Amino acid sequence: MKKLNTVFILIKKICKKFVPHSIWNQMKCRYQFSKAIQYPLIKSPKDYFEHLYKIKDTTWEKMYAPTVYGRVKARTYEIMSPNQDIWLVRDAIVCQDSDVVRCNDGAWWDKYNDNDFMTRAKPWDKNVLSYTREVICVLPCHEKVKIQGVTLSLLGVFVNVWSHFIFQFLCKLYYAGETGILNQDITILMYNYVDPNINEIIEKYLIHYPNAKILRARTDVDYYCEKLICAPSLSTNYNDARFFLDYGFVIPQNVINTLKRELVQPYTENVKRESIGHTKLFLTRSTYRILSNKDEVENYFKEKGFYIVEGANLSMEEKASLFYNATEIVGMQCSAWQNLIFCNKVKCLQMSNYRTSTETCFYTMAKEHVVKWINVTGQDESGELMTDYYIPLDKIKAAYEELIS
Repeated sequence: MKKLNTVFILIKKICKKFVPHSIWNQMKCRYQFSKAIQYPLIKSPKDYFEHLYKIKDTTWEKMYAPTVYGRVKARTYEIMSPNQDIWLVRDAIVCQDSDVVRCNDGAWWDKYNDNDFMTRAKPWDKNVLSYTREVICVLPCHEKVKIQGVTLSLLGVFVNVWSHFIFQFLCKLYYAGETGILNQDITILMYNYVDPNINEIIEKYLIHYPNAKILRARTDVDYYCEKLICAPSLSTNYNDARFFLDYGFVIPQNVINTLKRELVQPYTENVKRESIGHTKLFLTRSTYRILSNKDEVENYFKEKGFYIVEGANLSMEEKASLFYNATEIVGMQCSAWQNLIFCNKVKCLQMSNYRTSTETCFYTMAKEHVVKWINVTGQDESGELMTDYYIPLDKIKAAYEELIS
């Protein structure tokens, strides 16, 4: 079998090298559809699943959009946030990088019930090949792993990204603890994180629940769960929308309050007693969605006394300390802005491409700690969501002067 797999991989490499790219993609697409399974969409989970706990009813949530320099003033609006519940699904199948829960009755793809998402967004679920109003076409993974007993799934699209983990997934774990679900023998099915901070947060919390054991998911594995405990994404995310959005995120107040209580307060209580270090931070990034003239911009702010921060290189203690003591934060849009939840009182200038210049996520999460916030944008290098972009230094300087005035 091992020799056959080796031969198959070799043939695949040869084909990819000599077969034209367009033809190769057609072949791949046809192969995937030949292996795919169609499931009827479950639009009302209460008709099929066992209800365990109501997190919240449907609410109208205040979202805060910051000033975009030279384009639009700060504004506040209210967006409907649907009810949130925790469900028990028997004989369910889940996998990494997908929000789809498959079972004997069909597939629950919660975001399908969000008209805005299905109209505007591009689903990133790796196993979804197509969908209609009634049916979803799912490509099974190559490997199957059975999990006996009760499993809590923390898997989903973008769960490996720091900011998405914080506002979409982490509170599922906190609510499971709050409701007593974690007091039983239970498997926590989670992404195999490289980020030590995410691992630290989860492992620290589970110290209080000795009956909970962690299972780190692997790529291309379907997990067959005897009893699956799951919940929808706790905040709405419209990443990679098909066209411009007035709002991209909906983060309910219950999520913000839970994060403050369980995550922010324990870390900030420790740093309040520390001596104050850097108070001006410049948040940089090194992969995609990069400011093309970032070197001259970074040098300008470095000369003004800003400390250059790469968020992925910080420990949890460093995140809490740096951001709690910061009075000014400037930089490129990146997940490091999620750390504003640790701030006290701060002024912010965020640089971003045009496509994402009106995103509300970070501002909404930290609104009560923000004295003033300005976004500044320029010219995108392509029409893609993750495109690099250019903002003239003079425009950034002018926006910064307005921030500190």
